[in-house]
Amino acid sequence: MKYLYFVILIFISIKILAQDPEYHQLTSDPEIREIVKEGMKLIRANTVKNNRILALQEFKKAANMGDKTAQFIVGEMYEKGVGTKKDTHKAFKWYYKSAENGDKHAMYKVGLAYKDGKVITQDFEKAVEWFQKTIDAGNPVGNYLLGYMYYKGLGVEQNYQKAFKLTEKSANADVTAGKHLLGYCYENGHGVKMDLNKAEKLYTECDKRGYGQSKVRLEKVKEKKAKANGKNKSAIITGNSSAVNPAYKEITRNQDAHSTNFGGDWQGAMHIYDWGKTEVYSQMPLKLDVKQQKFNINGFWKAGKNQSVAFSAVKVGNVLYCKNLSIEIEGAYGTPVRWVVSEGQFEIQQTEGQTYLVGNLKMHNPEINEPFRPCYIALEVNTPEEKTDTIKNTQVLSNEVSSVLLQYAVKQTAELTAYPNPANSRITIDYTVAEEGETQLSLYNTQGQLVKVVKSRATQRPGSYSVNTAIEGTPGSYIIKLVHNNQVYTKSIIKQ
Repeated sequence: MKYLYFVILIFISIKILAQDPEYHQLTSDPEIREIVKEGMKLIRANTVKNNRILALQEFKKAANMGDKTAQFIVGEMYEKGVGTKKDTHKAFKWYYKSAENGDKHAMYKVGLAYKDGKVITQDFEKAVEWFQKTIDAGNPVGNYLLGYMYYKGLGVEQNYQKAFKLTEKSANADVTAGKHLLGYCYENGHGVKMDLNKAEKLYTECDKRGYGQSKVRLEKVKEKKAKANGKNKSAIITGNSSAVNPAYKEITRNQDAHSTNFGGDWQGAMHIYDWGKTEVYSQMPLKLDVKQQKFNINGFWKAGKNQSVAFSAVKVGNVLYCKNLSIEIEGAYGTPVRWVVSEGQFEIQQTEGQTYLVGNLKMHNPEINEPFRPCYIALEVNTPEEKTDTIKNTQVLSNEVSSVLLQYAVKQTAELTAYPNPANSRITIDYTVAEEGETQLSLYNTQGQLVKVVKSRATQRPGSYSVNTAIEGTPGSYIIKLVHNNQVYTKSIIKQ
């Protein structure tokens, strides 16, 4: 049945392409048209396995003659394993040829390959380029995909307004995934005024079409509307989603990042933000038992009610690079999702005579190969008398103190990029400093050892800078460290 399903998908793809006016205009070669027609006949006769093999051979003939539609179909057959053994790498090769020849269906397939990073090195910026080409070629699926990238800030600067406009265009063109994402924008007030009624209508339509994710969101919207009963209903069902931002207070760094010791018993919460960092999406109680010996960190991560995970990390400046930490967080569709914590950038801070650990976590989902939402922690050190193995259910930090610490952590996010990544022998490092001060750029290995000083310590004025440098050392992971006014920023890179 599963195989037959893939055959039907291929047949539908061929039928759609054959009805496309562009196909008839551009496939004027009578020999190619006859070959494709023969391939279509063989696919229709899907009860005989040999017919599917022969169909692939016919489509390959036309593909090798440069026909973009045949190239796309061959890619589809390799991707689904119809008439041949499934081979996603060969599928990408044919999709790329088809896209280069101007096929608007193959273009988004190439973009997806760069976004997913499963058959080719992941590159969000290239994915964005191909999604834009898809739009320019007249395929509304590109509007949804580019809107998705703007929604999460993948390969572009995160922007809810642009995400909404692009997604709305795809929804108006009847792209189901676009309708779902548009519903999510209305549900959360992202890029548009919140409107649960419109969100419910869009989710209902997508659910009827069998779009699985919409069913869960539809129930969530109904729950939100039910909670509005007896309250200010109009403010909840339609309104603006915004965060309360208390006045920012000064906090004092405890010490230079090089001498910071993260050892101790810390307790507080992990705060998960929306993609635009405008509001806290959810919170999870968090307790860290940390032991530090020079650059090596070991300890236990205790989150929520049941999670207790041993972890180890390497300290470079004020950054911890985790080696074996993965945690579960409830996803947007109600089921736990496992995320791998790759690194955490932390500082020990003091305010009102108390010591805190604050910073951000970088996580990714290995299944979809995408980063997690912006995530920050604000923890208070426990004295020996307060030390306990359990996580306090009550809020450890006051709203005011927590807001001050989190606002500080969000403000510290530096603009530091490196490309290409992975790289072979050389890499370009771009960075921006907001104020005048001493700046130094260095390269470290994951053991915390200095590999080279890329740019010696010197005073730099506010602005953007770019440095191209050789990566010295064996293939593997390295860490770029930017120190500006004693504040440390890092970026992980891979040498192939």
